[in-house]
Amino acid sequence: MFYRSSFIGLSLLICIAVFSPLGLTQEGVTVTWEKTFGGGGWDMAVSMEKTSDQCYILAGETRSYGTEGDIYVLKLDEMGNLIWEKNFGGTDYDYAESIIETLDRGYAIVGMTNSFGAVEEDIYLLKLDADGNLIWEKRFGGKGYDEAFSIRETSDGGYIICGGANPSPEEDLDIYLLRLNRDGEILWEKTIGGDDEEMGRVALLTPDGGFLVLAYKGSEEDRDIYLLKLDKDGNILWEKILDTDISVFPISMNKTSDGGYIFSGYKGISDTYSAYVAKLDEEGNLIWDKTFGGSGWDVAIDVKETTDRCYVVVGRTNASESEGADVWILKLDVDGNLIKEKTCGGSQDDVGASVCEAFDGGYIIAGQTTSFGAGESDVYVLKVDSGF
Repeated sequence: MFYRSSFIGLSLLICIAVFSPLGLTQEGVTVTWEKTFGGGGWDMAVSMEKTSDQCYILAGETRSYGTEGDIYVLKLDEMGNLIWEKNFGGTDYDYAESIIETLDRGYAIVGMTNSFGAVEEDIYLLKLDADGNLIWEKRFGGKGYDEAFSIRETSDGGYIICGGANPSPEEDLDIYLLRLNRDGEILWEKTIGGDDEEMGRVALLTPDGGFLVLAYKGSEEDRDIYLLKLDKDGNILWEKILDTDISVFPISMNKTSDGGYIFSGYKGISDTYSAYVAKLDEEGNLIWDKTFGGSGWDVAIDVKETTDRCYVVVGRTNASESEGADVWILKLDVDGNLIKEKTCGGSQDDVGASVCEAFDGGYIIAGQTTSFGAGESDVYVLKVDSGF
């Protein structure tokens, strides 16, 4: 993954959580609190959700605990205090990409495993109870490379998983979709693709019981946004290509209150990237798209609609590839115009990977830091005030 593959780490065994004083101001943003979690190795968060008990659940990876690399899950209270943390995996490299709270108030996590796969990397699904205990785990994949980037719960308590797969290491990736029941058993699976490389990033439920899939098509130098509307059985109802002038890599997509969708990623080639945000209507038609950033490596990793009908975006920014990255927070109006932007971080690499509105106002951001904490990279969680 883009922000994952930017860093490399090793493992040791130490655990620390660092609390900064209230009211720390960075470039006009009041950082109410910031904390780090992890050990002496490489730890990061890539996905975060609010929970029904007014807490936050995070997932990512740890190389501080376990063996080569494990899925790392943390539950925090509304002030960012650690309630519990867990790691899951085998003797090889395993990591999470997406976590959700489920209807039974447990959690479902999807990621990848090198510990339990048949040949190459396989999709790895875990179901946890409310206390983070493992209920069951599943592996999906064939003889090639299989990966998943998003999971959503369906109305019947099952799941839709979106990612990519190739039948063999010699073949290009195709979009791969899995529809599962509540016990993680396959109801149907679909592989969608042609001569080009295609990769699924997110599948969201639609009001008619089907799914909207955000994907890309093409090589790194010439990627287009690829949208597919599926019925409840995974049959394609329509597909669209958003032909942009420069290669676009999509990362995140979420629903909006008008029935449409907002998605984010990056645009560009050759290590010069601009953050990219686009708004779609309910039929997948492009309403607007915007780019943000300078001449360096700027990425919009997550985007959510806010209660005031604007959009909050988080990611990473730096002036050039040789400089350290900062957590980047942007607020956009309903038409995608920039209202304000702020950076947070230290002298090294800091990334915001997931954002949500806090229960008491403001925003919670989760990601990773190499500037602060105990290890080579730590999980980084911060709260900015409602004035942002």
